[in-house]
Order: sequence, then C-alpha cells, then structure tokens
Amino acid sequence: MKKGIHPSNYRLVVFKDMSNGNMILTKSCAATKETVTYTDGNEYPVLKL
Repeated sequence: MKKGIHPSNYRLVVFKDMSNGNMILTKSCAATKETVTYTDGNEYPVLKL
C-alpha cells in the first residue's frame, strides 16, 4: 500500500441496519458520534443505515 494517502481515522465500525437490526463489523473512516456493543462484547462506533 502506498504511504501517506490513507486516512488516519480508519478503524473498526459497526454498520447497523435499522429495518431489521442486523449488524456488520467492518472498517471505515466515516464520522460517527454513537457507539454500540457488538456481539463480541466490545463497544464500537456505529453507523445506522
């Protein structure tokens, strides 16, 4: 990977589908203000869809 071109805030984030409650843990640099406890027991930033 090329150095210096990737965002510095790239981290694990939960995407939560609000229509059915399904959650997916993946990486993102999208800004979030809320957190959620994922099925592994850890707390992550959440993006609601």
